[in-house]
Amino acid sequence: MTRSSESGFTLSADLGPAPLAGAVRRLDLASNLPDGREAFQRMPGGSVPLFTDGSWVLKFFPPGGERFAHAEWTALQRLHGRVDFEVPEPRERFELEGWSVVGMSLVGGFPARAVWSHLDQARRLDLSHQLGRAMQSLHGLCPPRDPVLQAPGGNFESYLRQRRERFARSPESVGRNVRWIERAGAALESYIDSRPEFGTEQSALLHTEIMPEHVMIRCEDHRPRLVGLVDFEPSMVGDPLYEFASIGWFWAEGDPKMLKAVLAGYNEGRARPLSIRGDDLMAQTLAHRYFHRERWLARLNPACRKQSLAELTRYVFGQTGRISEAV
Repeated sequence: MTRSSESGFTLSADLGPAPLAGAVRRLDLASNLPDGREAFQRMPGGSVPLFTDGSWVLKFFPPGGERFAHAEWTALQRLHGRVDFEVPEPRERFELEGWSVVGMSLVGGFPARAVWSHLDQARRLDLSHQLGRAMQSLHGLCPPRDPVLQAPGGNFESYLRQRRERFARSPESVGRNVRWIERAGAALESYIDSRPEFGTEQSALLHTEIMPEHVMIRCEDHRPRLVGLVDFEPSMVGDPLYEFASIGWFWAEGDPKMLKAVLAGYNEGRARPLSIRGDDLMAQTLAHRYFHRERWLARLNPACRKQSLAELTRYVFGQTGRISEAV
């Protein structure tokens, strides 16, 4: 996920040896090499440099990324040991040569993306149901009050209004199809104006980027088992529908059956099941912090690039109205 346009810092893959060596020395994790680099290897992927020695993970946020380091640290402090899945244990946080460093434990298993292409639909649906249970545990926790995790604007309603204004003030930040963007902006405005009042008691701590890269699994008896979630730097407190919108795009990747399986797991055992509508999820999509039409469409079938807003809603979420849990 590219964050440079909204995050306030420019992502860089070039960390250089000094900050890593300094972090290793500071934490007394040095190997037999003078600079302590032997034990720590660069982890693939990630929007910021990540290194692990098999026990520790060192995550380096570049200058300007202090807020995201703080958000990850605060979210992990709240979640570790309190949810029904693994998250990294937060161990140390400090500044070093302009970088914000978060030291944490390594979550077991491997990213679901590593075997994604080898999972048939039955296994993906099973894993999606497990993900729904994990989301229930995440959203069921009383969210932290730290301002760094509050939605930009101070609360989620203010955040939605800010996102609506973006369509009018800087449509180029949302996409290149001007006519589509105008209609999308009008749809978001209509959603906000007709939306029932959202109280703070309905808020939850959201991951906001649930995708196969961030879901850690193990394979047991040829069945994928969800182990944990990683990468909480973009997390914030807000409406659970916002989470489900990104799940439709980045986890289900336009497969409504997978989204329904997540919803079924999420509602399992709940006294008040969550009811969601495709139109509402598309509005939350348009309000997403990192939404950009062309970049997001690149994850779907190329035929989607010419679809209207209603057609795209039906493709990604299955329908514009209420989404049933039946797969």
